[in-house]
Amino acid sequence: MFQPRLRGASIYTVLMPLAVAVVADDLTGAADTGAGLLAKGFAPLVTWDASLAAATDGAVAIDMQTRVMTEDAARGATSRTVAALRATSVPVLYKKCDSLLRGHVGAEASAARAAWGSSAVAIVAPAFPDLGRTTVAGRQHADGAAIGAPPIAEIFEREGLRARLVDLADIRGNALSERFAQLHASGVVAIVCDAETNRDLEAIAAAGQRLESHAVWVGTGGLIRALPLQPAAAIDRRRPSISVDDLPILAVVGSRAAASRAQADALAGGAMTPLPLSLSDADIGAAAVAAASDRLVTLLRERTDVLLTLDGPSDAPESRRVAERLGALLEPHAALVAALVVTGGDTATAILRRWGTTALRLLDEVEPGVPLLVSTAPKSIPVVTKAGAFGGRDALVRAVDRLRGLRKQGRR
Repeated sequence: MFQPRLRGASIYTVLMPLAVAVVADDLTGAADTGAGLLAKGFAPLVTWDASLAAATDGAVAIDMQTRVMTEDAARGATSRTVAALRATSVPVLYKKCDSLLRGHVGAEASAARAAWGSSAVAIVAPAFPDLGRTTVAGRQHADGAAIGAPPIAEIFEREGLRARLVDLADIRGNALSERFAQLHASGVVAIVCDAETNRDLEAIAAAGQRLESHAVWVGTGGLIRALPLQPAAAIDRRRPSISVDDLPILAVVGSRAAASRAQADALAGGAMTPLPLSLSDADIGAAAVAAASDRLVTLLRERTDVLLTLDGPSDAPESRRVAERLGALLEPHAALVAALVVTGGDTATAILRRWGTTALRLLDEVEPGVPLLVSTAPKSIPVVTKAGAFGGRDALVRAVDRLRGLRKQGRR
């Protein structure tokens, strides 16, 4: 079976105490948030098996797959996961939330804070300026426009948490630490922060670090990059390089978001053979699926790079079923694929689970929010993941180009 070749420093040789744990509601969120730790010297493990956290060196990002759960189920899963992490004595807990506030943001953050400790304070800053996500007047914005969700503080108040907004004037003032301390002393347990720039996030991180109570950081891939974190032990900071064998690259667009569809269109014009696939309850047919599977196998055996696009409804339960069907369809073909590019957390998890993977190791970023990882055995290949709702039109093109560059290295 294909194994990627690692050059340079090993990513597995240095063991250190667990310093930071990210708890996310889907795989792409876990990966792009964990990627924020790369520049700080960590080589984070991304996994949906929370039991691996205790054996992880330095940093872990856990996909709890709660985006598609009911609110009560998501609350319970978060509470159990955070309680288990607390038992490992990890000092920093980062509760990843969606940059468009999808899923159960308030319920999961409330459960995380309660499990972390009664004196914990949630520092809430969901801005990710590098991806056009900002927080202004307590509301989340995408590319300058309010997304239509309720005020963030209101989301937390609904969970019974006393929440207050810290606006841009305070974020950019000279007394932010004092403002945080004042709010905490008055009984506020969810401090919601405006932010438009990375400098704003850095100010929030610095002020939150000075609070006497342990903070539960609640944010996207933006805030984690601003936290003053470092591994508990010195490590070799050279990134290992990987090369891809001369097998095809498989790109799978499972997200129905408009951004992902535009990115798929751009990729289809880049020497990648498109293969639309319908696996929804409404239009699934055994003959059509068998034909698509045969066509996929033929292309992969011809060493043709393939773009799979999934059609069908975007509601969460049906999307999850479609992802599981895709995983089953792709399960026999793992050995034919040299590298994987995938949008949509459910889609990525379904494929990798069927290929026997329980975790991925972060290596680098193609661009902010688009991490490059390597999956663990038995199917050990480079993997690029991307959340569905962000990125420019050429985001997937750049991801595939990066992998093709690695494949060229493998031919030398």
